[in-house]
Amino acid sequence: MSRAIIFAKTKIKCYFQGQHFRIMKFNSQILLVLTLFVFSIHLNAQQTKADSLEVLLQAHPVKDTQRINLLNKIASVSRYSDLEKTFNYASEADSLSDILNFRKGKAESLYLLGIYYIVKSELSEAMDKMQESLKIAVAVKDTSRISKSLNTIGIIYDFQGAVAFDSNGNE
Repeated sequence: MSRAIIFAKTKIKCYFQGQHFRIMKFNSQILLVLTLFVFSIHLNAQQTKADSLEVLLQAHPVKDTQRINLLNKIASVSRYSDLEKTFNYASEADSLSDILNFRKGKAESLYLLGIYYIVKSELSEAMDKMQESLKIAVAVKDTSRISKSLNTIGIIYDFQGAVAFDSNGNE
């Protein structure tokens, strides 16, 4: 093969590789914009759902298990957009669960309070809430809550390990 043909093939190959890189860069930019757009829609939808649940809560002043479930649902939906709302609703659900002896609602509210404390980086308080939630979930045989509590306890242990040691394994 002559040098001219090899040179031409090399130039064509480099051109197309450069084009491929530009296309990939463009595609990754589009992907980033779409991801941000979808994420913003998701947060807006969560806020709309919380607002709808709050309307239902206002229409249901009776202090019963349905109210506890609504309080926990609002706390759960709000944890991505309004952490203080999560704390307030989960705390109210926790207190009402004690009054009504609604153990499943109590386990859920403790779990949500644990999530609140994780986000606030109060890991020992979060661990206490998760362990209380787990204990109640085991007692009422709520397998979904058991698995969520155990998973979150594992995450807290992981966070505590990350906090307790540096990258060289030194305390």
